[in-house]
Amino acid sequence: MALEETDEARPAPSPSAAAESAPGPHQTPRPVERATFPQRIDYGEDPAQYGWLRWPAHPAGGPARLPIVVLIHGGFWSEPWDYRLMTEMSERLLAEGYGSFNIEFRRVGGRGGWPGTFDDVSAAIAHLRILAQEHPIDLDRVVVAGHSSGGHLALWAVGAAGAHADVLRPARAVGIAAVTDLDAFSAAVTFLGGTRSAVPERWAFAEPSLDPAVVELVHGADDDIVPLDTVTNATAAGVGVTVLPAADHFDVIDPGPTLDQVVKAVIGAVEATRTPG
Repeated sequence: MALEETDEARPAPSPSAAAESAPGPHQTPRPVERATFPQRIDYGEDPAQYGWLRWPAHPAGGPARLPIVVLIHGGFWSEPWDYRLMTEMSERLLAEGYGSFNIEFRRVGGRGGWPGTFDDVSAAIAHLRILAQEHPIDLDRVVVAGHSSGGHLALWAVGAAGAHADVLRPARAVGIAAVTDLDAFSAAVTFLGGTRSAVPERWAFAEPSLDPAVVELVHGADDDIVPLDTVTNATAAGVGVTVLPAADHFDVIDPGPTLDQVVKAVIGAVEATRTPG
């Protein structure tokens, strides 16, 4: 990574160091440094409610507003898996000139699950409205991309269930080795706090969008954690699936040529949000 992501605050300079760096009476004041990235952004008060913003440098005269990709990690909605699963992808996107917000959120085992995880994903996306006051983010060109259970959350966020009044609805979603069929995974019972028959309203709320107009999938042919045959409900709905030969569940997010193909697909989704003309 170009800059280490860390939760530790940068120490303030000592008074003597500050005095040494201050311009003297005949010195030209140093220009104010621009924010360095990745930049930790808290979107809520809980320790797990934050994300890492990476933003590309663009020359003057460039686009007034730029798209952004919200990245959601997997781990079957549970701890200890965290945002670091998506760090490499955010770096690759940055190298291609695309900004990203790699979010953390409450998970099962840490005050997450129902309804906290959904609340956090919604709040993180809604927080882009605040970030857009500081950075030239095009709120009409927000794409959400998630891996594994994060793919489920990405598809949920782009759907009607994620479109609350106070939430910014993404324009498109990319599910990477995504969970599209909650019934195929026993972890969903723990995540939602009961079986479909016990808490049917929660399961109905949690259903991911399978709208082919705004959803696309990328999946490894050799994935044995979220097998390819679990996305047949998505293909039956007409959702496009890019199948990557000889790729497993983690090849799609780990450094390597497979990740290059995934990043290409995410960028394609971003470019599809461009207004014609």
